[in-house]
Amino acid sequence: MRGTSLLLTSPIQTNKEGVTEGSKWWILYQPINFNIGNSQLGSREDFRQLCQEAHKYGISVIVDVVANHTGNAGGGNQQYQPAHNVDLVIKNNGYFWHEARGVENWNDRWQVTQWGIGLPDLNTSNQELQDIIIGFLNDAISLGADGFRFDAAKHIELSNDPGGGGAPTSGPGYWAR
Repeated sequence: MRGTSLLLTSPIQTNKEGVTEGSKWWILYQPINFNIGNSQLGSREDFRQLCQEAHKYGISVIVDVVANHTGNAGGGNQQYQPAHNVDLVIKNNGYFWHEARGVENWNDRWQVTQWGIGLPDLNTSNQELQDIIIGFLNDAISLGADGFRFDAAKHIELSNDPGGGGAPTSGPGYWAR
């Protein structure tokens, strides 16, 4: 870390709606890809400039990351379906998704990591998807990010979780990559 002062950004990923008026913070938590820039917080270049300016004053920049779900297609039976504008590389890969249903028992670790929390649930144990997410994190670091907070981290499976949807049974797993 650069300093003892921290700046936590909302998610910098592109989100499903380009809303800029009012206080609709929740839109930032419905990403459609793992690219930097959105209509609420600014472009990739804006983020780079923010980091550069913060670092001049010894302020570390921590980015809120949404890695376990995408924006949804709507309410009701569309709640666990990806929004129409989710990146097709992600949307069209069936291995990138968990079952399209919501958690019924919040005390069941398997359900909490394998089913949705009101949004389409990504299979973060899939190595190809992990590589996309890690590419995003590395891009943010290259622009000046000093660290990350993972939104809904308890919903991301660990390598030793039972039935981790293809999670490795040995080795470091997602969190250590």
